[in-house]
Amino acid sequence: MNEVISYLMSYGLPVLALLLALAIVVLGIGLSTSIPRYFVVIFLFMILVVPQASSYGMESGDIGNFSILWVKGSKSFFFPFFDMLLASIWFFGVVIGQKWVKNSIDYSNPLSKWYIAFGFMFLGHLIVTMFGTKSLLYQLAGVGVINVIKQGMFVAILFATIRTERDIKLLFKFILICLAFNEFWGLFRYAFMGGDPQNIYETTEKLNVKITFFDINEHILACLMIGICTWKLLAEKITGLEKFAYSIMGAMALLVPLLSARRTAQFGVMLTMALLFILLPKGRRFPIILVLAIALPIGFASVAGRTKDPTKSLLEKVLLDVKTGDEAADPRKTRFYELETAWKTVKENPFFGVGPSGEFKVTSDVGLEYHKGSYGFVHSGYGHVLLKTGFVGLFIFLGIYIIFIINIFKGYKSIQVKHKALFVGCLSGLVSFVPTLQGGTPVIEIRTMLVTGFLMAIPLILIVIGKKSVPKVAEELFLNTVPMPEAIVV
Repeated sequence: MNEVISYLMSYGLPVLALLLALAIVVLGIGLSTSIPRYFVVIFLFMILVVPQASSYGMESGDIGNFSILWVKGSKSFFFPFFDMLLASIWFFGVVIGQKWVKNSIDYSNPLSKWYIAFGFMFLGHLIVTMFGTKSLLYQLAGVGVINVIKQGMFVAILFATIRTERDIKLLFKFILICLAFNEFWGLFRYAFMGGDPQNIYETTEKLNVKITFFDINEHILACLMIGICTWKLLAEKITGLEKFAYSIMGAMALLVPLLSARRTAQFGVMLTMALLFILLPKGRRFPIILVLAIALPIGFASVAGRTKDPTKSLLEKVLLDVKTGDEAADPRKTRFYELETAWKTVKENPFFGVGPSGEFKVTSDVGLEYHKGSYGFVHSGYGHVLLKTGFVGLFIFLGIYIIFIINIFKGYKSIQVKHKALFVGCLSGLVSFVPTLQGGTPVIEIRTMLVTGFLMAIPLILIVIGKKSVPKVAEELFLNTVPMPEAIVV
């Protein structure tokens, strides 16, 4: 009997895991081909609500129940559940289903060529590095640059499925529900449950502070909500009940990053407010100044009062992971030292970098202890892409954002009034992402790349919808001759 149990444990569970993985793929093939809109709804819900898996900062080392979907499941899957879901939707819903997309209204994706170029460059790296010492699966790991390609796949999915006024209307409601739930949960947990358990400031640095969310994506999404609510309240005519609802949701969204200890979240809110001040009509800007005048001092006082340690300076109390005094005098104790060290390696491979699995060279880990011996990433989205793919990859990566900005400037006047709140909200979320792109690790975090891909795709889709480039007669002629799958309903 013991031999049978041992045999089942050794071979039965891996086989079962393989069969389950195949079932997921088959289900993905069927659903993404026949009813892509429902599959994309599930995927959007996961991105907006399910936290990213990470044991970083967790005292117990666990990564949470649902967030395990972001990783390799029971360690028997070759790829995470989300990866398989994304790949199946993209391949069978976009690549194979591209025929009806091309023949429909002009929903061409202006970013597609740049993502394809990045994909070919990545393929070249794979071919070269396959002859190295590390396995192919390691080349495809998230610590490389594959998440940029996944972002491109997700943007393509959104362009292929969100195509009508009805889609946008229901998408807007879907976003409000998901984000309101997230913000309520974060604030409730902060007030009554000790805050986010993934709290490196408490578990590692022993600072005895609470935070709303450690995951930077929650703060980016909170800024999306801040943008939506601010535009609705200050630039549109809405009912009293709507004003009350948007005021509550906006206040919750503002508290989420203000009660965070993450500098990128706090700076992101400031950039969001600056953007809203610019975009709002001149006569509607005063409330922004008023909110800042009230919220910033309160937020500053509450943040500074989180730790009572008399040995810490005011700057260290506000920005918990900033060091002053003797420790700050050592140049190796700053993140700039990490970038400086990585740059020395980049100079040896300036055009194509060290490859997806490559690392920067380190002679001493002083100041880099937080890397724990793994030097395959740096705290900068630009720097990480430069390290892995050189100036060629960085040029393509920056090209994605430059083309996005150009299209936003060119198409801003095409946005319909009823879509302005969503448009401004997405731009607010993207602006709040800038500090993370500058000094965080967004490229190696799949959820961050998918969230920002979503925030880039929706404004571009709104521009296309606003332009109405195809005459109605031509559209009706096509609809009468070629059966078109239903657009996504979210």
